[in-house]
Amino acid sequence: MKKSITLLFLAFYISGCASTYTYNGTTYSSRNDAVNAIHNFYSRNMDYVSESTSEKNGSALFVFPTRFEYLKNGLINPHNTNEDGRQYLVDTMEINAKYLFDAVKKSQLFNKVDLQRTSLTKSPSFSGYDYIIWQYLPNPQQTSWYVQRKDGSRSNLGFDFGTNQHLRIQSWVNSLKLALKNANKGPIEGGKRTPSTSSGTGFFINQHGYGLTNAHVVSNCSDITLKMPNQQTSKITLIKADQINDIAIFKSSMKPTSYGKLRSTKSIKAGEPVSLYGFPLVSTLSTSGNVTSGNVSALTGIRDDSRFFQITAPVQPGNSGGPLFDDKGNVIGIVTEKLNALYIAAQTGDIPQNVNFSLKNNLIINFLDTNNIPYSSTINSKIISLVDLTEKAKEFTGQILCN
Repeated sequence: MKKSITLLFLAFYISGCASTYTYNGTTYSSRNDAVNAIHNFYSRNMDYVSESTSEKNGSALFVFPTRFEYLKNGLINPHNTNEDGRQYLVDTMEINAKYLFDAVKKSQLFNKVDLQRTSLTKSPSFSGYDYIIWQYLPNPQQTSWYVQRKDGSRSNLGFDFGTNQHLRIQSWVNSLKLALKNANKGPIEGGKRTPSTSSGTGFFINQHGYGLTNAHVVSNCSDITLKMPNQQTSKITLIKADQINDIAIFKSSMKPTSYGKLRSTKSIKAGEPVSLYGFPLVSTLSTSGNVTSGNVSALTGIRDDSRFFQITAPVQPGNSGGPLFDDKGNVIGIVTEKLNALYIAAQTGDIPQNVNFSLKNNLIINFLDTNNIPYSSTINSKIISLVDLTEKAKEFTGQILCN
């Protein structure tokens, strides 16, 4: 299952034009002092990275962006016009990536690990290696680490927020170990190992079988399946993806009689009740779908990004791409991401709760119009119970499996 670990960049910033730099809750007067503090933090982490005693996994290529690419691709918030502040944010990302590379080498998980810095790509070339470990930025607010085997199986890598700070890098290495273990014990069919599967959520928007999900849910898939709560399945085709806004249109052979109705988000107000339905943590939670509820807590996302709502409805890995509903059962957005507790805890000393984000319908509707995909804008006007909304959502929302 895909783990949608999102790294957000609130933890390292310069406020306005003030010449102060914050890291791990401490403010420094110079960029150099702050960078030294970051090195000290990761150096202490490296002392706790252990060597693997299991059989090594062949060769690996570790890929992350060049400094120029970090800046060019919008990793740094466009509202931050302080150039030194922008450079400092890139410092934090580069240092993080370099220490993760050192941790992979120290862990002895591979016979050989090489480093490559290149432009941001959805799937770097294997170039003769058995595995690639790489950093991918689906949009300017989030980044993910992946490990992928040459046969195509891919897993998302992340940190364990519950560990002590000095064990954070080891927790990331542990997620890499688990991904390698699962990839190497997959079932054998016809003499070939079956690739592992990542997952997310998607939903229909018309009776012709067209639907929506996040672009990162269906990126780099050799085979995509939609599995509905009634166990009906269908192969789906990726029609169009917008990597910047993390939206994708898919087409299924199913002809649903029920589908999501898209309400314009121009009239949405902070405080409105919302709910979401999806397939989070399917190896642990219900495989028939999960519903959670909350409120619109803010009308913008990180650093007042107007593309997003901030919502309090709980979001877990696997919810990505699912519909966000108002209290009348209309779709008002696509669940996109959750705040990264690791980086915010480093900044504030506190772990944030239920700070999640949904892409607004206005962007989604524009994307559909541009690609001539029909959808229903005839909205429901009567408030319905969460029970009734859940039953309705099951009719047009399914789990997306990416092989």
